[in-house]
Amino acid sequence: MVPRHRTPSIWLPPDDALVEAGAGGERLVAMIRLGYYLTMSLVPISMLLVTPNAPPESWISFYWGIFSVLLSLGLLWAAHRRVYIWGLKYLTFLYDILVITAIIVMVAVTGRPVVAANSQIIWAVYLLIIVMTSVRFDLRVCLFTGFACILAYSAAVAWIASTWDLRAYASSGYANFSWTIQSGRLIMMLVATALSIGIIVRCRRLIFVSGTDRLTGIGNRTYFDEQISAEISRTNRRGGVMSLGFLDLDHFKHFNDKWGHSFGDDVLCAFAKVLEKESRAEDVIARWGGEEFVLLMPGTKKEEAGRHLERIKEALARVQLKGVGDMRLTLSGGVAEYPKDGDQAKAVIAVADHRMLLAKYKGRDQIVLAS
Repeated sequence: MVPRHRTPSIWLPPDDALVEAGAGGERLVAMIRLGYYLTMSLVPISMLLVTPNAPPESWISFYWGIFSVLLSLGLLWAAHRRVYIWGLKYLTFLYDILVITAIIVMVAVTGRPVVAANSQIIWAVYLLIIVMTSVRFDLRVCLFTGFACILAYSAAVAWIASTWDLRAYASSGYANFSWTIQSGRLIMMLVATALSIGIIVRCRRLIFVSGTDRLTGIGNRTYFDEQISAEISRTNRRGGVMSLGFLDLDHFKHFNDKWGHSFGDDVLCAFAKVLEKESRAEDVIARWGGEEFVLLMPGTKKEEAGRHLERIKEALARVQLKGVGDMRLTLSGGVAEYPKDGDQAKAVIAVADHRMLLAKYKGRDQIVLAS
């Protein structure tokens, strides 16, 4: 999880909630992989149907394609069931690379080494594998896959060139083997990796901006909605609790009416900075709307969350505002605990909001934990 919606490093894993909102997450990757292998299977199937004596590479590609389609269906099922397997995103791309490399090796072993080394279709699959990494928004996966493709392909071609005298196969119907052409292919893989990196960096920036409140720089309502859904799923999967604080600045309308909206904006920004400074890295901070803010605290019980909000309230009271004398900023807040106070995001938010209103009713400048 990206801490408090600060601009994430491209070297860190992408925010799960933002990836889910922007690209459909693992389900999209699984569907793309299934479509990719289904499409690739059409090539050997068509060759087997129209060619009386189909070449060995058609049968090799056919069997690998069927197996890969079945595996892709299993990965799609796991994605829909939200089954989490550590390192799966690396293993699946490594499998893709090994499949196409194994096809090259098998085609060469069947007596067609020039076809294996020079095939336009087979080597282009490496490019598709590299470009497919961009939908994960994870720079590490892209680099891993790109360099793994380059290493696997160069190793396969080098093995073929050292095992067979490729000049003897010049009349096989394929162009003569050339290291210049093979070097160009490796450069194209490197270019595909760089292009995928550019797509990832750009998309992650756009997703980050779309979830940011322009005034305060913290998360906005859209960002929070995605985060609380992701956190509830994570809490259900791992067990445990989480708490939600619903916070409202007291007498905010008075600030705008007396000193102007520009001053009110300064107050909101000051409050956002206090929330960022006083909260933990794993907490999720967002502006709900107007002068209302929300604070999601994973793995935190209601009583602990209440003490945390009290510290935030005290820190806010120490903020010095220019031009208003000794005026003190205060806030009212309500806390709800998942799953104790609700088994859905909407219910937890409603309870926290109700307790915040109750704090207002009781005289403001306090945190309410129970209705």
